[in-house]
Amino acid sequence: MADLGKKPTGGFGKSNAKPSFWKRKQSASGQTSPRDRPVFGAQHPPLQESLVPSTSPNQLSPNPVDRKRKKSKSGMTFDEYSHHVDDAWGCEEDEEAMRPSAPSACRSSLPLVLSKSINIPLTSVSTRTGGEASSYSATNSEPSSPRSLTPFVHQEVAPAAMSGRRLSTVSVHDVSRIKKFEKLIEAQKTPLDELSKLSWSGIPHPLRHTVWQLLSGYLPVNSERRKNTLERKRQEYWNYVKQYYHTREQPQHESTFHQITIDIPRMLPQSLFSQKESQACFQRLLYIWSMRHPASGYVQGINDLAVPYFLVFLGSHLDPSQIVERVDFSSLDQSILEEAEADTFWCLSKLLDGIHDNYTFSQPGIQQKIHKLKELVKRIDGPLYQHLEFNSIEFLTFSFRWMNNLLVRELPLQCIVRLWDTYMCERDGFASFHPYVCAAFLAHWSKELLAKTDFQALMLYLQKLPTDSWTEREINEILAAAWRWKYSFSDAPKHLH
Repeated sequence: MADLGKKPTGGFGKSNAKPSFWKRKQSASGQTSPRDRPVFGAQHPPLQESLVPSTSPNQLSPNPVDRKRKKSKSGMTFDEYSHHVDDAWGCEEDEEAMRPSAPSACRSSLPLVLSKSINIPLTSVSTRTGGEASSYSATNSEPSSPRSLTPFVHQEVAPAAMSGRRLSTVSVHDVSRIKKFEKLIEAQKTPLDELSKLSWSGIPHPLRHTVWQLLSGYLPVNSERRKNTLERKRQEYWNYVKQYYHTREQPQHESTFHQITIDIPRMLPQSLFSQKESQACFQRLLYIWSMRHPASGYVQGINDLAVPYFLVFLGSHLDPSQIVERVDFSSLDQSILEEAEADTFWCLSKLLDGIHDNYTFSQPGIQQKIHKLKELVKRIDGPLYQHLEFNSIEFLTFSFRWMNNLLVRELPLQCIVRLWDTYMCERDGFASFHPYVCAAFLAHWSKELLAKTDFQALMLYLQKLPTDSWTEREINEILAAAWRWKYSFSDAPKHLH
């Protein structure tokens, strides 16, 4: 293929013709071309600016096939025509690609971006020093791994670094986003709408615990009241412990506490919940929650929903070199565990208030969500739906756990944390948006499922989907598809029938 900026060989015009059809006229000094300007979508969440390297000229080379000169109906040659319309073309040699912060209805048309990144400690980014760009040193600049080739991944995280509390690769775009987050968080009154739009595409790790507490309604938007609110709510939780925890040995509550104690060691990661300190934390907060919500009480699955909160809040207290899943609880100060436990209790309570019918008698919320999932899959992937029906696969048999545990058992924890970033930004995200995510998750495996032709093979695959190597890239793709389908069907439910 001919390089851009060079005259194509063959029949592409005369020697005095324009050098290349794709060569763009240089813009005036101090002006930006339309392609250089940020594009904003009309729907929430909006696209945002991003600085990305230019595309290789070879990727934009014209097709060398059929280079013969052709006359148009008006009698002009191709070269003459291109000369007349040279100002109408927007492809230049160093074309910049926009990386959106949220799913687009035409995701397949978005350019794949290979962003350059710089290695800096996450904690240094979150320090409040006035936010000058020069305060972030760009060292060891290297192209990111091939896994960063994705339309709107804001950061690639190693599976082991779920908490993000160690050195990580942060792009220039991430540094800019962190400054935007800090500006909103530090405002006298944080605008939650703006914070939600910014958080939809992921929250920077050093700020996630604060943003989650704000979006959950645990922290007030007034920054001056936050310190007092935290102290008061934490003390209130420990008052509940004094009031209720001793009742765990009473006959009427003994079975509930016994179920909690046998569920906790089964939780993931096992390295964390095999320690007696973490088990004691979860025994208290789950038992207190069940006593405060007698309509449902404790139900298996609620324990898994507390894990992301606990790891995020605990990680905010740790040294950047520490990984939450491998931390030795006996080496931590008791006040750190107490704060993480209390914060987890209140945020878990906020979450469960929105999906409480998932855990009441006969679990009507889960039944409704499974029915919605079935109708969605029938509409968006007819062949897969018919294949499951033909092999007698009931949606209840494999998707009950997806609804009961919010996919915590299906995905790596770093993916769950990224998924919850978006759930907290959607209105009733854990309730209304979750079925769309499950539909996108199931459709992702359509090819593999269609290749399996019997009940046993299908059930075994659905119960243990191969997601161990998943990163934020796959989650972003699932969220993009879920958002498109929600935008298509949520306001027109009859389209599902």
